[in-house]
Amino acid sequence: MNKVEIFERSLIQNDEKSFLPAFGFDDKNHMQKIAGIDGSCQRISIRNGLDVTIFDYYFNQQSAEFARAPAGIELCVLFTGAGDTIALDPNDQNQEIDRIPNKPQTSYIILTQDNYLGKTEIPAKSEFKGISLRILPEFTAKLKGFPTFDELAAYQGLNHSSGDKYWVSMFDTPEPLYRLAKKIYDESFSSQPNDLVLEADILQILTEFINIMRQPSKAPNSSRDKRRLQQAKNMMLDNLAHAWSIHEISSQIGMNKQKLKASFKAEFDMPVYAYLQAERLKAALKMLQHGELSVTEISLAIGYANPSHFAYLFKRQFGSTPSKIKLHG
Repeated sequence: MNKVEIFERSLIQNDEKSFLPAFGFDDKNHMQKIAGIDGSCQRISIRNGLDVTIFDYYFNQQSAEFARAPAGIELCVLFTGAGDTIALDPNDQNQEIDRIPNKPQTSYIILTQDNYLGKTEIPAKSEFKGISLRILPEFTAKLKGFPTFDELAAYQGLNHSSGDKYWVSMFDTPEPLYRLAKKIYDESFSSQPNDLVLEADILQILTEFINIMRQPSKAPNSSRDKRRLQQAKNMMLDNLAHAWSIHEISSQIGMNKQKLKASFKAEFDMPVYAYLQAERLKAALKMLQHGELSVTEISLAIGYANPSHFAYLFKRQFGSTPSKIKLHG
């Protein structure tokens, strides 16, 4: 039998309760239905569109639970954790999009532009302890300096994984962030919590997360991203005649458009389209020097429907027209 105690309340400054799902778990009823879980949590509504959940769970048996959440942002500091949180396709819960490990002493930033469907897989005899802020877009719209989805999607070192509708970061919790999260945790579970102190500390930890998100990062692409970027290069090289778009490339390699553009340039020292154009023109030069195709046929073969535009780009690149190169070999 479950022994989960869940306490929900609003601070005096907020007259409306609107509790949001937190870190892979759904609402109060959902938590109380999970088999083999003990512990307690505090769910506090700070502002309309801003909730915090302070949790201390123990999973006596293995758990695999589905959860849904609205579009928004989750900021989490895990003190202890195990297993994985899995992002699923909202239209097909059997389709796994990404797997995020639940690691102790780790912080998470999860941003979704659409309704989120996920599943938590937690092994038996696991402790799950930490705090989680859930934020709706209406609240972040009021925050000056809060990073946009496009800005976050273009980050390098902070980014764990991303898609067109989601962005995930996980990183070792900095000591100041850990101390503040622990202070919130201890205060919320005290016999007489001070609401003013709690509110101030929760808003402060929100500020700390925003500062972390806004820090420029020049860390290299991950090995996973390097493989996906190489896949993008190979796709273009294998079919230079194709009318490639950023959207199509990003969809095929599983990387959102903003991150593709930023990561490709960081990895190969040139933007996607500049690389594609350079490779097309190099291929055209070889065909002009060694092939039997006409200039128009070569233009079409490398993806330029307008031979005049092809000739302009070619001369700008090599200092001579395609016709002269073909004439003199």
